[in-house]
Amino acid sequence: MDLINKINKISTIWEILPDLTVKQLEAIIKLASDSYYNSHLSLLSDSNYDILVDRLKELKPNAKVLNVGAPIRGKKIKLPYWMGSMDKMKSDNSLIEKWINIYKGPYLISDKLDGISCLLIIKNGQIFLYTRGDGKYGQNISHLLNFCNISINYLINEKINTVIRGELIMTKENFKKYEKIMANARNMVAGIVNSKEKSLNKRHAKDVDFVAYEIIDPILAPFNQMKQLNKWRLNVVQHDLYESIVLEILHSILEKRKKKSIYEIDGIIITDNNRHVRNTTGNPSYSFAFKGMTPTADVKVIEVLWKPQKDGHIIPRIHFEKVHLSQVDLEYTTGFNANFIEKNFIGPGAIITIIRSGDVIPYITRIKKPSKISGFPNVSYIWDKNHVNIILKNVNKNKNVIIIRLVKFMRDIGVENMSEGIITKLVNNGFNTVPKLMKITISDMIKIDGFGLKLAKKLYNNIQKRMSDLNVLVLMVASNCFGRGFAEAKIKKILDTYPNIVNEYKVLDKAKWREKLMSLYGFDKITTDKFLISLPIFIEFYKIVEKITPIKKYIIQISSKKFENQIIVFTGFRNINWKEFIENGGGKVTTNVSKNTTLLIYNDDDESSSKFLMAKKLGIKVIKKSDFAKKFNL
Repeated sequence: MDLINKINKISTIWEILPDLTVKQLEAIIKLASDSYYNSHLSLLSDSNYDILVDRLKELKPNAKVLNVGAPIRGKKIKLPYWMGSMDKMKSDNSLIEKWINIYKGPYLISDKLDGISCLLIIKNGQIFLYTRGDGKYGQNISHLLNFCNISINYLINEKINTVIRGELIMTKENFKKYEKIMANARNMVAGIVNSKEKSLNKRHAKDVDFVAYEIIDPILAPFNQMKQLNKWRLNVVQHDLYESIVLEILHSILEKRKKKSIYEIDGIIITDNNRHVRNTTGNPSYSFAFKGMTPTADVKVIEVLWKPQKDGHIIPRIHFEKVHLSQVDLEYTTGFNANFIEKNFIGPGAIITIIRSGDVIPYITRIKKPSKISGFPNVSYIWDKNHVNIILKNVNKNKNVIIIRLVKFMRDIGVENMSEGIITKLVNNGFNTVPKLMKITISDMIKIDGFGLKLAKKLYNNIQKRMSDLNVLVLMVASNCFGRGFAEAKIKKILDTYPNIVNEYKVLDKAKWREKLMSLYGFDKITTDKFLISLPIFIEFYKIVEKITPIKKYIIQISSKKFENQIIVFTGFRNINWKEFIENGGGKVTTNVSKNTTLLIYNDDDESSSKFLMAKKLGIKVIKKSDFAKKFNL
């Protein structure tokens, strides 16, 4: 799950794809498939999942995990018919032509519905509905038959005997009722399908449609299947018959259907319109899925831009000649890290292929022509021990790093309105250290260009308010003295056991402290030594700050247990007091939404953030900031 979380956090999967081993690829695909087919939740985007599958096919074509579906959890039933998937055809003329030479047409083109695949069996006056599962085993969901807009009485009265494959799906219009509580229609339907019969929300279930797209028994030509399904008064997938197809036609049909379909679709299905003996394993050769073309462009690099981070690491960003792709003008992409720039010889004049998959930020897929000019920054730097990133020399004197660190400090102690722009102006006017910012006055600020009296008063009051409530934990986290790997949770673990370590550090020698700290969970020798090397630096910083403002001791709070086992995320705001309130109640506040998150607190007017959408996608409870405050009298 850690790798899946990493993939969802990074800007592009291409950043880590080359480094993923076969075992890692198999594990990711297995976990994602299991979630998709059992919980009906997508842990990965379709595009990322497809990229991972393609990569594994290159490295290990016979990998078992590449088989359709996933093992079924819970009560499973062997399906009477094989329910395979569809091979995906890339946007490649030669591949399309090769397939056309085998299957001469005509061709039935239908929507690839983005719902929950299922099997409808009507035999001798009885009707059953099953999930697809892994293609071989599924689950009986016949209790949903009364809610899927299926003409059950008609099918029984007409004494129809057949086996039909279809999709449980919700129209775009119906989903509008639920878009504030669920990320997408597929997840909404998944929740309904996963509900036990006793707990089924019937009102929600009535908004689900069963849309038929294949008759398994009897065997008919695809277009005749559609005719028969219509005669049986079923909802039938949108379809048309074409005498011939070429790549351009497929693109045109796909774009048209994406706009006009009343359901969400994630492609189109092309099927040779002749009778075929149905496959009992794998995917049919006479049919394929087409998801369209991923826009790419070859561009020339203008320069590699390097941005320092708070710890001195310098991260590359590539500036290339402007190109119009997917209706957007693009001229920047991530350079990932210094190692990527070095090994691919990226610099001015290099020709790179960029891709914009799923309308996200562009990223590099290929280096067509390396540069003869170095793309590295003209500053003094060293490589990290893994030769992945470069780090500034004399980092403490670098103006950009100073600004980034001060922004982080003010954010971590909870000072509002201290943006990078504000901090930059202050640094340019000599307020370039934490003590100087702590001691700044209103009269100091109004002398600075762009600072009026109103802004100066607001900033001054914000600083004073947070300084009056400063404690040792907050100061340790904000100080940046401990570097990478020492976020609040790590430091809190030390203070929970040794709350007075700052004052008691010199009482014991370093060896004794090493022994004590290494007994804590998650502290190995490297982590412990890094902390002990940094602690004296922090103590000196602590003494300087203490002369400016009192620093509260760290108090180990006895939990009220009101948030016991809760993992809570804020989005759109920060609130140190709320964080402490939750932690004192036995809960934990984290920065990223994952399957382990139990609650998301969001700004009242912000339901479009990535965290909010991810929470909805994962079915996590959400609450408005104002409602949370009211509930707990905050």
